[in-house]
Amino acid sequence: MELRPFRGILYDPACLDDVFAVLAPPYDVISLQERDSYYQRHPHNVVRLIYGKDEAGDSAVENRYTRAAHYLQTWLREGVLRRDSTPAMYLCTEEYALPDGSQRERQGLIALCRLEPYERGIVLPHEETSPVPKRMLFDLRSTVEANLSQIFGLYADDTGKLQEMLETQRQQAARLSFRDQDRMLHRVWSMSEPSLLAEIRQVMANSWALIADGHHRYETALAYQQMRRQATPHATGDEWFNFVMMYLTDIHDPGLTILPTHRVLQGLAPAFVQQIPARLADTCEMEALPFHTPAEREAQRQRLMQEMRRPGACSRVFGLYTGENRLWLVTYRGSLMAPQAPTGEHLEACPELDVSLLHDVLLEQVLGIDVREETIAFTQDDVAALDLVARQEYQVAFLLNPTRVEQVVQHAMASKRMPRKSTYFYPKLLTGIVMHKEVGDEDHVG
Repeated sequence: MELRPFRGILYDPACLDDVFAVLAPPYDVISLQERDSYYQRHPHNVVRLIYGKDEAGDSAVENRYTRAAHYLQTWLREGVLRRDSTPAMYLCTEEYALPDGSQRERQGLIALCRLEPYERGIVLPHEETSPVPKRMLFDLRSTVEANLSQIFGLYADDTGKLQEMLETQRQQAARLSFRDQDRMLHRVWSMSEPSLLAEIRQVMANSWALIADGHHRYETALAYQQMRRQATPHATGDEWFNFVMMYLTDIHDPGLTILPTHRVLQGLAPAFVQQIPARLADTCEMEALPFHTPAEREAQRQRLMQEMRRPGACSRVFGLYTGENRLWLVTYRGSLMAPQAPTGEHLEACPELDVSLLHDVLLEQVLGIDVREETIAFTQDDVAALDLVARQEYQVAFLLNPTRVEQVVQHAMASKRMPRKSTYFYPKLLTGIVMHKEVGDEDHVG
Protein backbone atom coordinates (compact mmCIF):
# COMPACT_ATOMS: atom_id res chain seq x y z
CA MET A 1 0.00 0.00 0.00
CA GLU A 2 1.10 3.55 -0.60
CA LEU A 3 1.23 5.75 2.50
CA ARG A 4 1.70 9.50 2.64
CA PRO A 5 2.30 11.92 5.51
CA PHE A 6 -0.07 14.88 5.82
CA ARG A 7 -0.53 18.13 7.69
CA GLY A 8 -2.80 16.91 10.42
CA ILE A 9 -5.49 19.05 12.02
CA LEU A 10 -5.56 18.69 15.80
CA TYR A 11 -7.38 20.40 18.62
CA ASP A 12 -5.16 22.92 20.39
CA PRO A 13 -4.81 21.71 24.01
CA ALA A 14 -4.14 25.31 25.06
CA CYS A 15 -7.77 26.11 24.20
CA LEU A 16 -9.18 23.21 26.20
CA ASP A 17 -9.46 22.22 29.84
CA ASP A 18 -10.13 18.61 28.83
CA VAL A 19 -9.10 17.19 25.45
CA PHE A 20 -11.49 14.27 25.79
CA ALA A 21 -14.43 16.69 26.02
CA VAL A 22 -14.16 17.50 22.30
CA LEU A 23 -13.75 13.91 21.04
CA ALA A 24 -16.35 11.25 20.24
CA PRO A 25 -16.59 7.63 19.03
CA PRO A 26 -17.26 6.88 15.34
CA TYR A 27 -20.65 8.10 14.16
CA ASP A 28 -22.04 4.59 13.69
CA VAL A 29 -21.84 3.64 17.37
CA ILE A 30 -23.43 6.89 18.64
CA SER A 31 -27.13 6.70 19.52
CA LEU A 32 -29.36 9.75 19.23
CA GLN A 33 -29.33 10.12 23.02
CA GLU A 34 -25.55 9.87 23.09
CA ARG A 35 -25.31 12.45 20.31
CA ASP A 36 -27.21 14.89 22.50
CA SER A 37 -24.78 14.26 25.34
CA TYR A 38 -21.79 14.98 23.08
CA TYR A 39 -23.44 18.19 21.91
CA GLN A 40 -23.81 19.23 25.55
CA ARG A 41 -20.34 18.10 26.57
CA HIS A 42 -18.53 20.86 24.69
CA PRO A 43 -19.46 23.50 22.05
CA HIS A 44 -16.54 22.30 19.91
CA ASN A 45 -17.18 18.57 20.18
CA VAL A 46 -16.37 16.76 16.95
CA VAL A 47 -19.85 15.19 16.86
CA ARG A 48 -20.99 18.45 15.22
CA LEU A 49 -18.77 17.54 12.28
CA ILE A 50 -19.35 13.79 11.93
CA TYR A 51 -22.97 13.37 13.09
CA GLY A 52 -24.71 16.74 13.16
CA LYS A 53 -28.37 17.27 13.96
CA ASP A 54 -31.09 18.04 11.45
CA GLU A 55 -32.93 21.28 12.15
CA ALA A 56 -36.29 22.71 11.19
CA GLY A 57 -36.06 24.59 7.94
CA ASP A 58 -33.08 22.65 6.59
CA SER A 59 -32.65 22.86 2.84
CA ALA A 60 -30.19 21.99 0.09
CA VAL A 61 -28.10 25.05 0.99
CA GLU A 62 -28.46 24.92 4.78
CA ASN A 63 -28.28 21.55 6.51
CA ARG A 64 -26.20 19.50 8.89
CA TYR A 65 -23.49 18.98 6.26
CA THR A 66 -23.10 22.67 5.46
CA ARG A 67 -23.08 23.38 9.19
CA ALA A 68 -20.29 20.82 9.61
CA ALA A 69 -18.25 22.59 6.92
CA HIS A 70 -18.89 25.92 8.62
CA TYR A 71 -17.89 24.59 12.04
CA LEU A 72 -14.64 23.18 10.65
CA GLN A 73 -13.66 26.42 8.92
CA THR A 74 -14.65 28.53 11.92
CA TRP A 75 -12.75 26.40 14.43
CA LEU A 76 -9.67 26.54 12.22
CA ARG A 77 -9.97 30.31 11.90
CA GLU A 78 -10.45 30.76 15.65
CA GLY A 79 -7.49 28.51 16.50
CA VAL A 80 -9.52 25.84 18.30
CA LEU A 81 -8.20 23.52 15.60
CA ARG A 82 -4.69 23.96 14.22
CA ARG A 83 -3.13 22.48 11.12
CA ASP A 84 0.43 21.21 11.51
CA SER A 85 2.97 23.19 9.48
CA THR A 86 4.87 20.06 8.40
CA PRO A 87 3.54 16.80 6.91
CA ALA A 88 3.66 13.99 9.46
CA MET A 89 2.43 10.55 10.36
CA TYR A 90 0.97 10.01 13.81
CA LEU A 91 1.51 7.17 16.25
CA CYS A 92 -1.36 6.47 18.62
CA THR A 93 -1.67 4.05 21.52
CA GLU A 94 -4.64 3.06 23.67
CA GLU A 95 -4.23 1.39 27.07
CA TYR A 96 -7.51 -0.23 28.04
CA ALA A 97 -9.12 -2.83 30.26
CA LEU A 98 -11.10 -5.85 29.05
CA PRO A 99 -14.36 -6.88 30.74
CA ASP A 100 -12.41 -9.44 32.82
CA GLY A 101 -10.17 -6.67 34.17
CA SER A 102 -7.01 -7.58 32.22
CA GLN A 103 -5.04 -4.73 30.68
CA ARG A 104 -3.94 -4.37 27.06
CA GLU A 105 -2.36 -1.74 24.84
CA ARG A 106 -3.02 -1.32 21.12
CA GLN A 107 -0.78 0.65 18.79
CA GLY A 108 -1.68 2.25 15.47
CA LEU A 109 -0.08 4.39 12.78
CA ILE A 110 -2.18 7.19 11.27
CA ALA A 111 -1.29 8.11 7.69
CA LEU A 112 -2.95 8.78 4.35
CA CYS A 113 -3.40 5.63 2.30
CA ARG A 114 -3.92 5.69 -1.45
CA LEU A 115 -7.45 4.61 -2.33
CA GLU A 116 -7.43 1.30 -4.14
CA PRO A 117 -10.40 -0.62 -5.58
CA TYR A 118 -10.94 -3.89 -3.79
CA GLU A 119 -10.22 -5.98 -6.87
CA ARG A 120 -6.56 -4.93 -6.81
CA GLY A 121 -6.08 -6.85 -3.55
CA ILE A 122 -4.20 -4.01 -1.83
CA VAL A 123 -7.04 -2.83 0.41
CA LEU A 124 -9.25 -5.71 1.50
CA PRO A 125 -12.79 -5.67 2.92
CA HIS A 126 -14.20 -8.33 5.21
CA GLU A 127 -17.82 -7.29 5.85
CA GLU A 128 -20.90 -6.51 3.83
CA THR A 129 -22.15 -2.91 3.73
CA SER A 130 -25.51 -1.15 3.47
CA PRO A 131 -26.31 1.68 1.02
CA VAL A 132 -28.05 3.93 3.57
CA PRO A 133 -24.97 5.01 5.59
CA LYS A 134 -22.98 5.54 2.39
CA ARG A 135 -25.47 8.11 1.11
CA MET A 136 -25.11 10.12 4.31
CA LEU A 137 -21.32 9.81 4.30
CA PHE A 138 -21.09 10.87 0.66
CA ASP A 139 -23.07 14.03 1.34
CA LEU A 140 -20.84 14.80 4.32
CA ARG A 141 -17.56 14.16 2.50
CA SER A 142 -18.53 16.13 -0.59
CA THR A 143 -19.65 19.11 1.49
CA VAL A 144 -16.90 19.24 4.10
CA GLU A 145 -14.14 18.02 1.75
CA ALA A 146 -12.15 16.47 4.57
CA ASN A 147 -11.12 13.23 6.26
CA LEU A 148 -12.76 13.65 9.65
CA SER A 149 -12.12 10.18 11.05
CA GLN A 150 -9.71 7.32 10.48
CA ILE A 151 -10.59 4.03 8.85
CA PHE A 152 -9.25 1.25 11.07
CA GLY A 153 -7.02 -1.03 9.04
CA LEU A 154 -4.84 -4.07 9.73
CA TYR A 155 -1.52 -4.96 8.13
CA ALA A 156 1.16 -7.63 8.52
CA ASP A 157 4.83 -6.70 8.86
CA ASP A 158 6.60 -10.02 9.28
CA THR A 159 10.00 -8.27 9.26
CA GLY A 160 9.25 -6.32 12.44
CA LYS A 161 10.97 -3.25 10.98
CA LEU A 162 8.01 -0.92 11.42
CA GLN A 163 7.52 -2.04 15.00
CA GLU A 164 11.16 -1.23 15.73
CA MET A 165 10.80 2.26 14.26
CA LEU A 166 7.62 2.98 16.17
CA GLU A 167 9.12 1.66 19.40
CA THR A 168 11.98 4.12 19.00
CA GLN A 169 9.49 6.96 18.58
CA ARG A 170 7.73 5.95 21.77
CA GLN A 171 10.87 6.75 23.72
CA GLN A 172 10.13 10.43 23.01
CA ALA A 173 7.65 12.46 25.00
CA ALA A 174 4.10 12.07 23.69
CA ARG A 175 2.61 15.12 22.03
CA LEU A 176 -0.77 14.37 23.55
CA SER A 177 -1.73 12.22 26.54
CA PHE A 178 -5.14 11.98 28.21
CA ARG A 179 -7.64 9.58 29.76
CA ASP A 180 -11.22 9.18 28.66
CA GLN A 181 -14.35 8.53 30.71
CA ASP A 182 -13.46 4.84 30.99
CA ARG A 183 -9.95 5.68 32.27
CA MET A 184 -8.47 4.48 28.98
CA LEU A 185 -5.09 6.14 28.37
CA HIS A 186 -4.59 7.67 24.91
CA ARG A 187 -1.23 8.93 23.70
CA VAL A 188 -0.23 10.54 20.41
CA TRP A 189 3.18 11.17 18.83
CA SER A 190 3.76 13.07 15.58
CA MET A 191 6.57 11.94 13.28
CA SER A 192 7.77 14.46 10.68
CA GLU A 193 11.43 13.55 10.10
CA PRO A 194 11.66 13.05 6.29
CA SER A 195 14.08 10.12 6.47
CA LEU A 196 11.87 8.29 9.00
CA LEU A 197 8.75 8.87 6.91
CA ALA A 198 10.52 7.60 3.81
CA GLU A 199 11.60 4.45 5.63
CA ILE A 200 8.05 3.82 6.90
CA ARG A 201 6.66 4.23 3.40
CA GLN A 202 9.24 1.82 2.00
CA VAL A 203 8.53 -0.85 4.63
CA MET A 204 4.78 -0.63 4.01
CA ALA A 205 4.96 -0.36 0.21
CA ASN A 206 4.46 -4.10 -0.36
CA SER A 207 1.92 -4.65 2.40
CA TRP A 208 -1.84 -4.90 2.20
CA ALA A 209 -4.42 -3.20 4.41
CA LEU A 210 -7.47 -5.08 5.68
CA ILE A 211 -10.37 -2.88 6.74
CA ALA A 212 -11.29 -3.70 10.32
CA ASP A 213 -13.75 -0.83 10.85
CA GLY A 214 -14.91 1.75 8.34
CA HIS A 215 -16.10 -0.19 5.27
CA HIS A 216 -18.85 2.36 4.60
CA ARG A 217 -16.42 5.27 4.84
CA TYR A 218 -13.90 3.59 2.56
CA GLU A 219 -16.46 2.76 -0.11
CA THR A 220 -17.81 6.30 0.15
CA ALA A 221 -14.29 7.64 -0.38
CA LEU A 222 -13.99 5.47 -3.51
CA ALA A 223 -17.28 6.85 -4.87
CA TYR A 224 -16.21 10.42 -4.10
CA GLN A 225 -12.85 9.81 -5.77
CA GLN A 226 -14.58 8.63 -8.92
CA MET A 227 -16.79 11.72 -8.98
CA ARG A 228 -13.85 14.09 -8.50
CA ARG A 229 -11.74 12.34 -11.13
CA GLN A 230 -14.51 12.78 -13.67
CA ALA A 231 -14.66 16.48 -12.79
CA THR A 232 -10.85 16.85 -12.85
CA PRO A 233 -9.67 15.56 -16.23
CA HIS A 234 -6.08 16.71 -15.69
CA ALA A 235 -5.69 15.19 -12.23
CA THR A 236 -2.19 13.92 -11.41
CA GLY A 237 -3.18 11.27 -8.86
CA ASP A 238 -1.67 13.21 -5.95
CA GLU A 239 -4.85 15.14 -5.14
CA TRP A 240 -6.20 14.66 -1.64
CA PHE A 241 -9.33 12.87 -2.89
CA ASN A 242 -7.14 9.98 -4.04
CA PHE A 243 -6.26 9.19 -0.41
CA VAL A 244 -8.06 8.26 2.77
CA MET A 245 -6.87 8.61 6.36
CA MET A 246 -6.23 5.27 8.06
CA TYR A 247 -5.21 4.01 11.49
CA LEU A 248 -3.10 0.90 10.86
CA THR A 249 -2.42 -1.85 13.41
CA ASP A 250 -0.30 -4.96 12.94
CA ILE A 251 -2.37 -8.16 12.99
CA HIS A 252 0.14 -9.53 15.51
CA ASP A 253 -0.29 -6.59 17.90
CA PRO A 254 -1.02 -8.14 21.34
CA GLY A 255 -3.49 -5.34 22.01
CA LEU A 256 -5.69 -6.16 19.02
CA THR A 257 -9.03 -7.29 20.45
CA ILE A 258 -12.27 -8.50 18.86
CA LEU A 259 -15.27 -8.73 21.17
CA PRO A 260 -18.21 -11.07 20.48
CA THR A 261 -21.40 -9.62 19.06
CA HIS A 262 -24.42 -11.39 20.51
CA ARG A 263 -27.83 -11.49 18.80
CA VAL A 264 -31.29 -10.87 20.29
CA LEU A 265 -34.45 -11.50 18.26
CA GLN A 266 -38.05 -10.33 18.42
CA GLY A 267 -41.21 -10.61 16.31
CA LEU A 268 -41.56 -14.38 16.77
CA ALA A 269 -44.70 -16.26 17.77
CA PRO A 270 -44.54 -17.17 21.51
CA ALA A 271 -45.38 -20.81 20.80
CA PHE A 272 -42.55 -20.97 18.28
CA VAL A 273 -40.07 -19.53 20.78
CA GLN A 274 -40.88 -22.32 23.23
CA GLN A 275 -40.12 -24.89 20.51
CA ILE A 276 -36.67 -23.53 19.60
CA PRO A 277 -34.61 -25.80 21.91
CA ALA A 278 -36.44 -28.90 20.67
CA ARG A 279 -36.01 -27.90 17.02
CA LEU A 280 -32.30 -27.27 17.48
CA ALA A 281 -31.91 -30.69 19.12
CA ASP A 282 -32.18 -32.32 15.68
CA THR A 283 -28.75 -30.96 14.70
CA CYS A 284 -27.21 -29.79 17.98
CA GLU A 285 -26.29 -31.14 21.38
CA MET A 286 -28.39 -29.24 23.92
CA GLU A 287 -27.25 -28.95 27.52
CA ALA A 288 -29.72 -27.25 29.84
CA LEU A 289 -28.42 -25.00 32.63
CA PRO A 290 -31.44 -24.45 34.92
CA PHE A 291 -31.80 -21.67 37.49
CA HIS A 292 -34.48 -20.36 39.85
CA THR A 293 -33.04 -17.14 41.27
CA PRO A 294 -31.06 -14.19 39.84
CA ALA A 295 -27.97 -15.43 41.69
CA GLU A 296 -28.35 -18.88 40.13
CA ARG A 297 -28.83 -17.35 36.71
CA GLU A 298 -25.59 -15.43 37.13
CA ALA A 299 -23.75 -18.57 38.19
CA GLN A 300 -25.10 -20.46 35.19
CA ARG A 301 -24.23 -17.57 32.88
CA GLN A 302 -20.63 -17.70 34.07
CA ARG A 303 -20.57 -21.46 33.61
CA LEU A 304 -22.04 -21.10 30.11
CA MET A 305 -19.45 -18.55 29.03
CA GLN A 306 -16.62 -20.68 30.46
CA GLU A 307 -17.86 -23.73 28.55
CA MET A 308 -18.25 -21.75 25.32
CA ARG A 309 -14.67 -20.47 25.54
CA ARG A 310 -13.08 -23.67 26.77
CA PRO A 311 -10.06 -24.61 24.61
CA GLY A 312 -11.11 -27.15 22.02
CA ALA A 313 -14.79 -26.22 22.34
CA CYS A 314 -14.79 -22.61 21.11
CA SER A 315 -16.13 -23.32 17.62
CA ARG A 316 -19.70 -24.21 16.67
CA VAL A 317 -20.75 -23.48 20.26
CA PHE A 318 -23.46 -21.00 21.22
CA GLY A 319 -25.47 -19.87 24.21
CA LEU A 320 -29.27 -19.73 24.01
CA TYR A 321 -31.87 -18.10 26.24
CA THR A 322 -35.59 -18.03 25.46
CA GLY A 323 -36.83 -16.41 28.66
CA GLU A 324 -37.54 -19.55 30.68
CA ASN A 325 -35.66 -20.62 33.80
CA ARG A 326 -32.78 -22.20 31.91
CA LEU A 327 -29.89 -21.30 29.67
CA TRP A 328 -28.74 -23.65 26.94
CA LEU A 329 -25.27 -24.65 25.80
CA VAL A 330 -25.76 -25.38 22.08
CA THR A 331 -23.10 -27.37 20.20
CA TYR A 332 -23.67 -27.83 16.47
CA ARG A 333 -22.91 -31.40 15.34
CA GLY A 334 -24.31 -31.37 11.80
CA SER A 335 -22.41 -30.89 8.56
CA LEU A 336 -21.88 -27.34 7.35
CA MET A 337 -23.67 -26.07 4.30
CA ALA A 338 -21.71 -25.74 1.07
CA PRO A 339 -19.97 -22.35 0.86
CA GLN A 340 -21.93 -19.81 -1.17
CA ALA A 341 -19.15 -17.24 -1.45
CA PRO A 342 -17.02 -17.00 -4.60
CA THR A 343 -14.36 -19.66 -4.75
CA GLY A 344 -10.67 -18.86 -4.65
CA GLU A 345 -7.33 -20.42 -3.99
CA HIS A 346 -7.57 -19.65 -0.27
CA LEU A 347 -11.13 -20.89 0.17
CA GLU A 348 -10.30 -24.20 1.81
CA ALA A 349 -8.19 -22.36 4.38
CA CYS A 350 -11.26 -20.45 5.57
CA PRO A 351 -13.20 -22.25 8.31
CA GLU A 352 -16.88 -21.44 8.48
CA LEU A 353 -17.63 -18.63 10.91
CA ASP A 354 -19.85 -19.15 13.94
CA VAL A 355 -21.87 -16.09 12.92
CA SER A 356 -22.44 -17.56 9.44
CA LEU A 357 -23.32 -20.92 10.95
CA LEU A 358 -25.83 -19.25 13.25
CA HIS A 359 -27.52 -17.13 10.56
CA ASP A 360 -27.31 -19.34 7.49
CA VAL A 361 -27.78 -22.77 9.06
CA LEU A 362 -29.39 -22.63 12.50
CA LEU A 363 -31.67 -19.62 12.04
CA GLU A 364 -32.50 -19.91 8.35
CA GLN A 365 -32.33 -23.63 7.59
CA VAL A 366 -33.06 -25.34 10.91
CA LEU A 367 -35.46 -22.85 12.49
CA GLY A 368 -36.80 -21.20 9.35
CA ILE A 369 -36.39 -17.68 10.77
CA ASP A 370 -36.13 -14.84 8.27
CA VAL A 371 -33.90 -12.37 10.11
CA ARG A 372 -34.62 -8.76 9.18
CA GLU A 373 -33.16 -5.52 10.49
CA GLU A 374 -36.30 -4.68 12.45
CA THR A 375 -36.28 -8.06 14.23
CA ILE A 376 -32.66 -8.26 15.39
CA ALA A 377 -30.39 -6.25 17.67
CA PHE A 378 -26.76 -6.65 18.67
CA THR A 379 -24.76 -6.25 21.86
CA GLN A 380 -21.24 -7.10 23.02
CA ASP A 381 -22.47 -7.64 26.57
CA ASP A 382 -23.78 -11.15 27.29
CA VAL A 383 -25.44 -9.99 30.52
CA ALA A 384 -27.29 -7.27 28.61
CA ALA A 385 -28.43 -9.81 26.01
CA LEU A 386 -29.96 -12.03 28.69
CA ASP A 387 -31.55 -9.05 30.44
CA LEU A 388 -33.23 -7.90 27.23
CA VAL A 389 -34.98 -11.27 27.02
CA ALA A 390 -35.73 -11.45 30.74
CA ARG A 391 -37.43 -8.04 30.52
CA GLN A 392 -39.37 -9.31 27.47
CA GLU A 393 -38.02 -6.54 25.25
CA TYR A 394 -36.73 -9.35 23.02
CA GLN A 395 -37.68 -13.01 22.90
CA VAL A 396 -34.50 -14.94 22.17
CA ALA A 397 -30.80 -14.37 22.84
CA PHE A 398 -28.00 -16.17 21.02
CA LEU A 399 -24.56 -15.74 22.60
CA LEU A 400 -21.47 -16.16 20.41
CA ASN A 401 -17.73 -16.42 20.77
CA PRO A 402 -15.70 -13.61 19.19
CA THR A 403 -14.49 -13.96 15.63
CA ARG A 404 -10.72 -14.52 15.62
CA VAL A 405 -8.30 -12.21 13.83
CA GLU A 406 -6.96 -15.05 11.71
CA GLN A 407 -10.50 -15.83 10.52
CA VAL A 408 -10.96 -12.21 9.44
CA VAL A 409 -7.69 -12.31 7.50
CA GLN A 410 -8.45 -15.68 5.89
CA HIS A 411 -11.88 -14.57 4.71
CA ALA A 412 -10.58 -11.28 3.32
CA MET A 413 -7.75 -13.03 1.48
CA ALA A 414 -10.29 -15.43 -0.05
CA SER A 415 -12.47 -12.50 -1.21
CA LYS A 416 -15.23 -13.63 1.15
CA ARG A 417 -17.44 -11.12 2.93
CA MET A 418 -18.62 -11.78 6.46
CA PRO A 419 -22.18 -10.92 7.54
CA ARG A 420 -22.64 -7.49 9.07
CA LYS A 421 -21.80 -7.30 12.78
CA SER A 422 -19.42 -10.26 12.55
CA THR A 423 -16.64 -8.37 14.29
CA TYR A 424 -16.41 -5.71 16.97
CA PHE A 425 -12.86 -4.43 17.22
CA TYR A 426 -12.31 -2.94 20.66
CA PRO A 427 -11.74 -0.22 21.65
CA LYS A 428 -13.35 1.96 19.01
CA LEU A 429 -11.15 4.74 17.70
CA LEU A 430 -11.88 8.18 19.05
CA THR A 431 -12.77 10.68 16.34
CA GLY A 432 -11.13 14.09 16.44
CA ILE A 433 -7.63 13.15 17.58
CA VAL A 434 -6.28 13.91 14.08
CA MET A 435 -8.18 15.16 11.01
CA HIS A 436 -7.16 16.00 7.47
CA LYS A 437 -8.28 18.70 5.06
CA GLU A 438 -6.22 19.77 2.06
CA VAL A 439 -7.97 21.91 -0.55
CA GLY A 440 -7.28 24.86 -2.75
CA ASP A 441 -3.60 25.74 -2.88
CA GLU A 442 -2.88 22.66 -0.77
CA ASP A 443 -4.84 20.25 -2.95
CA HIS A 444 -1.88 17.91 -3.36
CA VAL A 445 -0.35 15.67 -0.70
CA GLY A 446 3.01 14.02 -0.46
